[in-house]
Order: sequence, then structure tokens, then C-alpha cells
Amino acid sequence: MRAAADWLERRMQLGRDAFRRGRPEVSAAGRGGDLTDLLRACLPALQVPDEQAVALRPRRLPLWTASDALGQFVRLLATLPDGGPLAAFLPPIPLDAPSRALRCRAAVASTLIAGLERARDGALLLEQEAEWMPIRVSRRADGGPADTFVQIS
Repeated sequence: MRAAADWLERRMQLGRDAFRRGRPEVSAAGRGGDLTDLLRACLPALQVPDEQAVALRPRRLPLWTASDALGQFVRLLATLPDGGPLAAFLPPIPLDAPSRALRCRAAVASTLIAGLERARDGALLLEQEAEWMPIRVSRRADGGPADTFVQIS
């Protein structure tokens, strides 16, 4: 056994007396691929289980949309034949609602856009006495196409 151990000790050992042949360096040009290949390679690491993905998605704020405002015009003009101020067609937003300021701005913008669309179609008449005065919404009496979006008298 000692003779075999001595014989093994005298032999060249890999990593001490002899080294493996190194691999040639791969240049960036030789690697191939592009950004899409990199992203495809990263996709398996980025996969999130469905039960966790729901928690990671941002919650959408319940903002008033132009289509909501169009429905509001139809509903309220049925009960208010003489119309009313544009503010009467806004949705009620509670004082303690989250992101109340954002929701109020979105409601005003969406209601105004919907009113302008209905005025362009000829279904509504938008009137304003002077600049910076409230806009009054009413149903067009003749039902014909509107010449202008907003009439300032």
C-alpha cells in the first residue's frame, strides 16, 4: 500500500504540476443573440404564480369615464327636460373617497368631453353666459345638428 501511495505521489497531479488546457475566450461578437434573446432567457425567472400575480397588479381607481357620463346625460335629461348646469351631471364622490381630487378632476373632464360629443351629434346644447361662468346643459329643441359645441351669449 505504501509503495502504491508513493508511486501516486510521484506522478504529476492535475492542478499542481499540470493544468488543463484553457477554453478560448468567447468574444461578444461570437456570442450571438440580441436583447430579445436575453429577455426570452429571463422569462422563466420572472414567471409569477397566478395567486401572487393578482396581489402585484396595481388596483385601478374607479374613475368616471366618458361612457359613464354619456349614460348619465341620458338618465338625467329624461328626468330634467329643461336641463341644468354641467355640475348636476357629475357623479357623487364621497368626501372620504381615496384619491378624491383625482376622481373629481377625472369626472369633470369626462363629463365635459361627453357633453361636447353629444353637442357635436346635435343631441345637446351647451350654453355659457360668459367666460369662466358655469356651462348649462339642455336638450336641443329641434334635435338637428349643432352649429357649434358651446354657445356663448
